[in-house]
Amino acid sequence: QGLSRPRVLYIATAYYGFHQSIIPVPPGLVYADWQMHLIEALKSLPIELTCKPYPEGFVPRDAIPYGGMVRTRFDSFEAAVAEADVLVLDMAASTTFSIALSTDLPLVFIDLGLFQFNADVAASINARCRLVRTEIDANNRPRIDPDALAEAVCAGPEKDIDPGFFR
Repeated sequence: QGLSRPRVLYIATAYYGFHQSIIPVPPGLVYADWQMHLIEALKSLPIELTCKPYPEGFVPRDAIPYGGMVRTRFDSFEAAVAEADVLVLDMAASTTFSIALSTDLPLVFIDLGLFQFNADVAASINARCRLVRTEIDANNRPRIDPDALAEAVCAGPEKDIDPGFFR
C-alpha cells in the first residue's frame, strides 16, 4: 500500500469459442474485443497493470487476444492476487469472483449486464465493490466510460472493506 502506482490485476474469464455455456458470457470475439478495449483503458491510467487469464478454455495460452499488450501472469490465481493492490473483474459467475469478494483488497466489478442478483446479494455486492457499468455501442460492443473506470480503479485504498458477508 502507499504506492504511487497501484498494482492492478485484471482477472479474465474463459473463452468458449462457438460453444454454448450455461454461464452467461459474451461470444468469444465480442469478449476478445471487450478485453482489448478494457486493457487499453486500464493502460492509460497511472497504474501497474497485470492480466491473469483464465487457466483453461478453447484459446491456448500463447494465443490470448491481449497477449503482448500487457504483462500477463500464468502462475496461480492466489499468487497473482497476493501481489495486487486492486482487483478488476468483469465476470461474476466464477470462483475467482467469489474469492475476490472475500479478500481485503479494493474490488472493481465491471458490470457487462449479464447477471441478475437477488436483492440481498446485489446490495452486498454494491457495498463491497466499486461498480462500473458498461454501455452497448452502435456496433453492439460493450464499452466503458473511461472517467468512471479511472475513478473506480484509482480511488486508493479503502479503510472499511468488509468481506464478511462473502466469507
